[in-house]
Amino acid sequence: MSLSLSGIDVRVIVKELQEEIIGSWVVNIYHLPSGIFLFKLRKPQVGLQFLLIEPGKRIHLSDFNRIMPKEPSNFCKTLRSHLRDRRINSVEQRDLDRVVIINIGPDRGINIVIDLFGKGNMVMVSADNKIINAMSYRKMRDRDIHPGKKFVHMPAVDRDILRNGVDGLKDLLITNNRIIPVMNNWLGLGPSYSRYILKELGIKKKKTADFTEEELDMIVEKAKELQEIILDHKYDPVVYLDTEQADTEEIDMEEIDEDSIESEYDEQWSDLPFNPEEVVKILPWDQLKDDGIERYKPSSFGKALDIFFSSQEEEEDISGETEELSTATEKLTNQLNQQLLHQQNLLKEGEKFRTDADALYENFQPASELISIVYEARRNKMKWEDIISRLELGKEKGIPSARLFHSLQIKEATMKLELPNMGNSRVVTVDFRKSLTDNANEYYDKAKKNERKAKNADIAIERTRDKIKNIETDTQKLQTRVSNQDLVLKRRKAWYEKFHWTVAPNGMLIIAGTDASTNERIVKTYLDEDDLFLHADIQGAAATIIKTGGKEVNDNTMRIAGIISVSFSAAWKLQRPTADAYAVEKDQVSLSAPTGQFMPKGGFMIYGSKTFIKDLPLKLYIGIIVEKHWARLIMSTVDQIDNASMIAEIIPGAEQRGKIAKQMKKGFIKHAKDKDINKIKAIDLSDFALFIPGASKINNWILK
Repeated sequence: MSLSLSGIDVRVIVKELQEEIIGSWVVNIYHLPSGIFLFKLRKPQVGLQFLLIEPGKRIHLSDFNRIMPKEPSNFCKTLRSHLRDRRINSVEQRDLDRVVIINIGPDRGINIVIDLFGKGNMVMVSADNKIINAMSYRKMRDRDIHPGKKFVHMPAVDRDILRNGVDGLKDLLITNNRIIPVMNNWLGLGPSYSRYILKELGIKKKKTADFTEEELDMIVEKAKELQEIILDHKYDPVVYLDTEQADTEEIDMEEIDEDSIESEYDEQWSDLPFNPEEVVKILPWDQLKDDGIERYKPSSFGKALDIFFSSQEEEEDISGETEELSTATEKLTNQLNQQLLHQQNLLKEGEKFRTDADALYENFQPASELISIVYEARRNKMKWEDIISRLELGKEKGIPSARLFHSLQIKEATMKLELPNMGNSRVVTVDFRKSLTDNANEYYDKAKKNERKAKNADIAIERTRDKIKNIETDTQKLQTRVSNQDLVLKRRKAWYEKFHWTVAPNGMLIIAGTDASTNERIVKTYLDEDDLFLHADIQGAAATIIKTGGKEVNDNTMRIAGIISVSFSAAWKLQRPTADAYAVEKDQVSLSAPTGQFMPKGGFMIYGSKTFIKDLPLKLYIGIIVEKHWARLIMSTVDQIDNASMIAEIIPGAEQRGKIAKQMKKGFIKHAKDKDINKIKAIDLSDFALFIPGASKINNWILK
């Protein structure tokens, strides 16, 4: 289950954190290699707590233990130096954005701004709104995240339901065609809550022209109810669970000669109130009408998120060598940033020197005269106060040279001239003992010197970049070098791994049912509004879903899902070389038969036009990916799988599925490195069988 937080989710968490951590003292801060930050807090009458922050993803208290790094990152050191032994004053959300601001420290304190969207970021901002440090430095069109810069939030959305309410919503609905985009724009909550309002009302229409006056009024009233829930914090978190287990066809497994592997399992995951692998959704209040889904009511929203996300972490002890490389990379990255900043400053200063020289030449006559007047006056031993007085008098009379006078710096033997320059005034400092030409040439020389330095800085910058690249290469080599004594652990599987599944190159998850029961369940439970449903153009096939996440599906992803659909269909049993599939949207799929007709379990009614994908090959690739504490299987429709060290190509054949699973496991063990064999042995044969559609043939081995 892939879960991302909405603006409302963040509001719920912030409300909980306001009650849980305000008044706490920061004892220590840790930065894990995974990117997670842990703030160790102590609160009177409560004791120790751990606030977990994973920028771009989540924030909540955590009850689970983690391996702390021996050395803090540079950013973590900065956090510690500014925040340790300081009190948490406030926790706020910016409007309904996925941005949390924690104020820590005495007086006005320091703001920690946490972005929970995109790649995420954490920025330290001083009381006078200047950036102290950040997890990631970025320069964007409308904001610059670098030390010393004024902190600017990302641009806010035009409106949201909290700031603007629902007044005018009905008028807008009447004048626009499609209901969901209008509600998204007006409520500022994203499509899920727009659909929630329509689902609560039982409305399936998409075009506003089809709505009655009464239905439009109902939508506005339901939007007001939603606003009230959010404003008054009427939350009652719920975890939706798919507790049914996917059944795999019984396989006749012959004994194979392999050692028994005792997989160890971290004890803290053995007694959870719900199984994270069964999670379908976690919502701030009950929003699904389907009573067929099991529900669990957690004590808090953050507690549910903690169990779900924390159980997915793949925690491993980072060696001292890896930490050293990581620290070196961070130091060089900071050095590179300083070099780039220095180069930028040189160029800016050089540009200023050149502009000062140009301004002197543009005002050559009066500026030369003013310099000569001051020089001659001093040579004749006129007092400074008399010189200044005469220049001020000349300025009042409008004498051109005197009008350029700004001020005298007696000790430095310099004078500031206020020169007209391209429609503006520019203050330029000159040595009144030298001619205007000499002063201007000195500025030109300084500009050229800065430009040379900036150009030479390219060499140092390139060297630093090369060093970073070399360390990154060394780090990658180190991470792929696994010790023979690596402990084999039981891997916690994701929810979709009980179905047939793959991931397209664009990151979209594709799942398919394993039998009639799971065909029905994935449509009933996992087919969301923006997803696509695919089916082989043949009777007897797996229901297949592309989880789009609201993004556009490209032809390649459609083709991959089509191949999965036809592979897990009767076409495989018939040993066809190719087959066709079709795709439809969610609202074209029904689990109910028309009145008076019967539909068997796992059957569907499809309405409307279909998008066909033709001539799909019946061929699958099963790869094995070896990681630190385990090996895992992955399925693809192409013969290249990222990170897979070995791949088996299968096509329809005569060997039964159980026998092919056994052959595949033996083949992977045979071709594996010695240090990886135990990890492959620990994979159950049923995991191999899940990726094999039926009677097959291993057509090819691909070894990397």
